[in-house]
Amino acid sequence: MAISPLGNQIRLTGLASGLDTDQIITDLMRTQQMKYDRMYQSKTQAEWKRDAYTDVNNALRKFRDEYASFLSSTNNLLSASTYKSYQVDLASNPYLSVTATTNARDGAFSVEVKQLAHGERLTSASKVTDGDGFSASAVANTAVESLPFKDGQISSGDITFKINDREFSFRSTDSLKTIMDTVNASDAGVTMRYSQITDAFTLEATGSDHLAVEDGPSGFLAAAGLNGTPENAQKAQIVINGVELERDSNEFELDGISFKLTGVTSDALNFSVKHDVQGVVDKIKSFAEAYNTLMDTLYEKLTEKKNYGYKPLTTEQRAELTESEAALWDTKAKSGLLHSDSSLQTLADSLRTAFTSAVGDLGGLSAIGLSSSSYRYQQASHLEIDEDKLRAALETDADKVYQLFAARTETGGRVDTAGSGFMVRVVDAVDRFTSETTEVSLKSLSRTISDWEDKMTAENTRLYNLQESYYKKFAAMEAALAQMQSQSSALSGLFTSVE
Repeated sequence: MAISPLGNQIRLTGLASGLDTDQIITDLMRTQQMKYDRMYQSKTQAEWKRDAYTDVNNALRKFRDEYASFLSSTNNLLSASTYKSYQVDLASNPYLSVTATTNARDGAFSVEVKQLAHGERLTSASKVTDGDGFSASAVANTAVESLPFKDGQISSGDITFKINDREFSFRSTDSLKTIMDTVNASDAGVTMRYSQITDAFTLEATGSDHLAVEDGPSGFLAAAGLNGTPENAQKAQIVINGVELERDSNEFELDGISFKLTGVTSDALNFSVKHDVQGVVDKIKSFAEAYNTLMDTLYEKLTEKKNYGYKPLTTEQRAELTESEAALWDTKAKSGLLHSDSSLQTLADSLRTAFTSAVGDLGGLSAIGLSSSSYRYQQASHLEIDEDKLRAALETDADKVYQLFAARTETGGRVDTAGSGFMVRVVDAVDRFTSETTEVSLKSLSRTISDWEDKMTAENTRLYNLQESYYKKFAAMEAALAQMQSQSSALSGLFTSVE
């Protein structure tokens, strides 16, 4: 930032001497300004280096979030489900939904749902209104005392009842939705529902088979038809591949396959489960491409030459250039900020060596069709994939592929690289670099920037005071010259009058 030669004042200078005082002081200050400009350039370089580290950290964070975070539902190479992903081929239907876990196996299945499971339950014996039932809006927004129950209007006041010894209390101004939500969220172990289609309520035990109700003075349960004798609990009855089975719940797992029963079938439903090998291959290919791009980025920064002839532009210098000229200058001045940076080199070396050694007794990359290009000085190492070999490895032993990437061993609280998988090594290298730059490099640069700002403030004050002293001296000179000119005029007038 240049010091204004006029400060913040309007000055009338050179009236007696005829000198361009402003220009003279500006020229005098230009030499003094050089020290301030060097401070500004040093601060700017520190800011640029801070931004360069931040850019690398952001690239690493994006890479980690995509391929090594449990927030990534599809590409997390630390999750077993990525390698042992199964596809279920089941036509859409209202009776059954199926998902395959990592413990599933390939196969074809036939399922008949003979009976759904339920606990003891009460269902309204008949419709609870004389009309078309309660609309969704009425259930959610209308006070219970205003609803037209067939068996009697609910009187104003308190509504009380018990379910499984759990006492509930409401106001008649509450809605049906409030009552049902409260019951369902309680520890009574039941679910209360209303259907406008059947115009009936259902109260079903969920936490246990037990269901006991006791109506209160308001008669709410009676009006809802929920004061009769509960229907006995029953188990789900299904036939899978010709084998008859019973289950206590409509949701259960068999052979790594999760079943959810939602209706009774009239015919068998057929589906197949198959290991999605190609999907896993595609994910590992995506990872390899992202890894190669990341390595190219790191080595581009490590080998980028520094242009020592280009310093950050000062404010005055930038004002003299066009926008495109200034942008081109900035590009050259920013070049090589991380050239041969030791922390960045350590990261690149760690990422490269993460794939060069075997994982315990499991073997190395070649066992699953991956290879790492040989080390080349100042050049990025790339991952290459033999898709056929990788596919065969996944079909033969997907768990081994998973362990090669995700096995984790520790010694003294730190990752033991010799026994840990490739991806664990990568994450460890990334986390160590991110932690070091955040806790050391970035904090140090922030302190440096702050120190330069303090020095620049002090130097700015010194320059302003120096500029003011120059103006005072020139002002004194102008005053002296003006006085001399006045005296000279007076003497000249005196001699003229004598003649």
